[in-house]
Amino acid sequence: MIKNYEIEGWALSTGVDAERRLLQVIELLSTGADTFCLEAHFNDLHTLEVVAKAVPSSRFSLFGWTTIENESFFSRPECSSIQSARVVFGDQFLTVSRHDELPPYDWDGIPNNIMAVSLVERHVEPVKADSAEPSQCVLAFVKQLSEDVGARQIKASTSMKGDYRDHNYMAFLHRSKIANFLGSICAKLRLENGIGAFEILGTAAILRLLINQGNYRLGQYPSNCWSFNDGVGKTPFALERASFLYPVLNLNSSSIIEVIGLLDSLKSSVCRTSVTRKYLSWKVDGQNTPKTQNNYIRLSKQKSGYALLIGYEQFSNSDTSVAQFASEATSILGRFGAKLKPIPYIK
Repeated sequence: MIKNYEIEGWALSTGVDAERRLLQVIELLSTGADTFCLEAHFNDLHTLEVVAKAVPSSRFSLFGWTTIENESFFSRPECSSIQSARVVFGDQFLTVSRHDELPPYDWDGIPNNIMAVSLVERHVEPVKADSAEPSQCVLAFVKQLSEDVGARQIKASTSMKGDYRDHNYMAFLHRSKIANFLGSICAKLRLENGIGAFEILGTAAILRLLINQGNYRLGQYPSNCWSFNDGVGKTPFALERASFLYPVLNLNSSSIIEVIGLLDSLKSSVCRTSVTRKYLSWKVDGQNTPKTQNNYIRLSKQKSGYALLIGYEQFSNSDTSVAQFASEATSILGRFGAKLKPIPYIK
């Protein structure tokens, strides 16, 4: 059983005030945490570079699109750092997405570099009889190629979309193998003259180089591709996009207040900010709870001020109940003028 709460009663108008309260909650309710995941979305590269001086990382994201003549595109150096992609060649698509396989306990916040790479073939209804199921020839080719690059698993599936049917041939492989895998598929199937949308990871310097080279466009996406940062803000750059599901640790508690103060000072150039820590162990009735994925604390910037959220998961029947956790947390926070408000979703 999982329950989410917002902590109310504290003035969280600035990031510095909010971070002080976050650290206070960590000290009062948990066994401690000294590293967190900062997520931020930037309107321009200059702002990203300013933040990168305070939070060095090789996981800043560039979101852009470009045309792809043939398999030679995937020999570019940045293709080894693809985080997400959708490349369209008529009725055939290549997609790349993060393959999340998180353990139930004690995740250490280190990135999982196994990616899901798919070849999708689309057939418009009514589908011909010989195209009703995934092609065994294509599946055999993808399996062989997967073995050549050391992929962990390969599977085929079909999804019905109403007016068309997609056959999906998916492999799971290490990030370092993606470029070779995609290039080999393009060469074998003679996929040419495509258009692709990408999320590419890198340092601030690497992303600056990609922009200066002019290889990617950051806006005005064609109708058949889209930005992978199309949520709140729709910015062309980010750090740890969608971090709540997969919060890679990148920020120490010793510098967290200074960094959030910097982000506040950048104002509208940073359109979205959050700080998250999962796999916390809460202290309840003198005992430590298991470090599950849904034991978390999260600070997120809102239209006005910040919201401070916590979550508790009763992972097994022998764990402390949700009601007992809420009762004890309410009692402790109440001494400092705060209270828990149950919420149905994460802000």
